[in-house]
Amino acid sequence: MNGKLQKTTDLINSLPETIAELIPASIWRVLVNTWSMAAMVVFTYEFINAYPHPELTTNLAIIYIGVLTIYVGTKEFQRWNNIHSSVRYGEFYVLTWTILMLVFVAMAAYDKQLYVNHDLAATYIAILTIFALTREIKSLYLKRSGKK
Repeated sequence: MNGKLQKTTDLINSLPETIAELIPASIWRVLVNTWSMAAMVVFTYEFINAYPHPELTTNLAIIYIGVLTIYVGTKEFQRWNNIHSSVRYGEFYVLTWTILMLVFVAMAAYDKQLYVNHDLAATYIAILTIFALTREIKSLYLKRSGKK
């Protein structure tokens, strides 16, 4: 094999095989926490001010749910490959978003000028769905691995 081909082969073989190797879970955790806080702040501002920037909530919802899905998916792949060791509880996120939604719904019921827009509702439903699925996947993993 000539030198250039060998260097190329070595380079390809040194590349990460999975997204977990490329971007560690700790980075995804920081991204999820950052986007969670940003989403809550922006959705609150937009709700209180009758959504002056509707494109902002749409873009934010897409990015936040995307980052959350990648983070959770990466953790599940690590769990099934027996390299997931940390324990994080999604209940905190679900509880926080639920409280936020309940407050918004109550405020909207009291003040007819306020309303919960579709981006916020879709974000909340996506969070509940991701949480429920990961709970079931974890339960299945524990049964199959004999850890439960």
